[in-house]
Amino acid sequence: MSSLLIKVDIPMTKKCNVELINETSLEVSAGEMLLDACLNAGIAHLHACGSQAKCSTCRILIREGAENLSPPTHEEADLARRQKFPPEIRLACQAKVIGGPIRLHRLVRDKLDLELMCCHESISSAKSLGCEKELALFFLDIREFTPFAESQLPFDVIHILNRFHRMIQKTIEEHNGTVVEVAGDGLYAVFGLECPMCNAVADGVKAGHAVLENLETFNDTYLDPYFNHRLRVGIGIHSGNVIYGKLGIGVDGALSVIGHPVNLAARVESATKTVNNDFLVTEAAFSRLNDPPLEIEKTDILLKGVTNPTTVRFFGSPYSKSKTNKVKKSPKQTISSPMVT
Repeated sequence: MSSLLIKVDIPMTKKCNVELINETSLEVSAGEMLLDACLNAGIAHLHACGSQAKCSTCRILIREGAENLSPPTHEEADLARRQKFPPEIRLACQAKVIGGPIRLHRLVRDKLDLELMCCHESISSAKSLGCEKELALFFLDIREFTPFAESQLPFDVIHILNRFHRMIQKTIEEHNGTVVEVAGDGLYAVFGLECPMCNAVADGVKAGHAVLENLETFNDTYLDPYFNHRLRVGIGIHSGNVIYGKLGIGVDGALSVIGHPVNLAARVESATKTVNNDFLVTEAAFSRLNDPPLEIEKTDILLKGVTNPTTVRFFGSPYSKSKTNKVKKSPKQTISSPMVT
């Protein structure tokens, strides 16, 4: 299929500013292809297919000035559709400068960049490149696990942790969540990668209640009969704008989520011990529910590194007052396990 011809009614003598972020700035003639402008400036911009839109090694990420580039050609649009590129990803060999200013990142600068980009071809490009989005952040930690671990054989400790984490991961995924990290007796997940925030928080809250219910079953049918122990957990949910993307070495890499809301969510989970409730949801997350449950108790707490008090809602039950290693089940309060739709 031939390239889409773009008529540019701008004098070829006009110069347009193109900034390659963290690299350099170029004065590009209107109507000039971005790839050509880079090559003419001595920038070794990869273009493995020879400017035929048959590869994506010349891909760029447009930060500002997308309207100052020519529309995608048929070939570029077809490749972008097949590779599931977001709109801000363009091919330098197909995009002509028609105005300025333009700010962009070159995504493949050398062979190592090419290897990193290729290893992520099987996943969403937006996740690979990094995005900013509001997400529901879910933190969970086992309470008083160290004394139990010290009293058991190493094999049994790892076996129980594997069973526990498999159960939690399955529950989270059933409620449209994604586990980001598992570290010993703790777990971190996010909700909202593929849905609106109102659904994300609702899914996170439902997942939290399901985790607590499944944990009771795990205690009743396995841990208590065979190990004379009952696990308790703390769960904290917060929402906020974060940066997420695929990081790490490996075939698929690992999802990483970064930002102050992540730290705040972790501290809310830790605060479950302070306020004596195993499931806390911040007011910021609670406010994103379409149909928030009524009469949910709330309180203000001071969190490390946070200047102002943080309002949290009690979605769980108090911890047992028992000082023994074996934790007894505590009755649920009238405010526990509210239904969220």
